[in-house]
Amino acid sequence: MNCIQSGQTIQAPQISEVLGFLDKRFGGLLPWATHKDSRLDYTASKTVMRRELLLLRKSVSDLAHREKSIEIAKRIVRSDPFQSAQSVHIYLAHESEVGTDFLIQEAFRLKKRVVTPVLKPMNKTLYFSALPRFDPNILEIGPFGIRQAQASVQERIPSSAIDLWLIPGVGFDLQGNRLGYGFGYYDRALKSVEAPVIGLAFDLQIVDRLPIESTDRPVSQIITETRTLHCQEVKRDRNSD
Repeated sequence: MNCIQSGQTIQAPQISEVLGFLDKRFGGLLPWATHKDSRLDYTASKTVMRRELLLLRKSVSDLAHREKSIEIAKRIVRSDPFQSAQSVHIYLAHESEVGTDFLIQEAFRLKKRVVTPVLKPMNKTLYFSALPRFDPNILEIGPFGIRQAQASVQERIPSSAIDLWLIPGVGFDLQGNRLGYGFGYYDRALKSVEAPVIGLAFDLQIVDRLPIESTDRPVSQIITETRTLHCQEVKRDRNSD
């Protein structure tokens, strides 16, 4: 079942359309440019889709990235899950992800408790820390170049105490499935979470369908710069390999 959409109607592109756009924009720089006649089934591969959607997301200009990120933040702040939440998980955006600095500032202005992720690469897990304020001076560059709260200001928060989860993604589909970076951090962290989980994305990151696995954690909503997709979460056996 597809997500129920509110906002402007935009047809989600098939992956072939995404690839066609990238071909026109980047030409011979694309990794498949020398294999155009091989007719590879790109829809079957998470790895290929991840690579091409990342290229597409990185193609957004700095100005457009900022404007779209602010519009997404405004839509989130107006949403019912955000309005009713007291404690909100907000990721600290990295590189071409939907920006969250404006959103975090708005959350503090509205007296929300802002919780941000801290990566533990040794055991491939996330834990979550309340952010005392939005101040670049209390952040540090953590694993993979991602910003996180300095150890001296971290206040660990259990996932059960978070009312709303706002998470990034490389891509999403119309069923609410999410394509991440391939490490499974959020899939594991959200395995038993019952609070709403909202994926933040630009319109160009929404495709018709993604390849999924039993361990993938779908989202309950996707918010882009023009629309909100309300998704019916598909129940899966998340204990499967």
